[in-house]
Amino acid sequence: MSQSGTITDRVSVANPYAVALGGHDGRDLFVCTAENWQPEVAARERTGAIVRLRVSVPG
Repeated sequence: MSQSGTITDRVSVANPYAVALGGHDGRDLFVCTAENWQPEVAARERTGAIVRLRVSVPG
């Protein structure tokens, strides 16, 4: 996203529900995913994952 708020890039991750920037340089984008967002179902199905992507601009 640019400083003016324009979306400049997009990433494709299946079933995202939460994101955070971090890592030693602030350029790791962590995306939480699960086939179902309901905690009871997600715990039972065990389909959740955390995907890490590198981004060009630190957060």
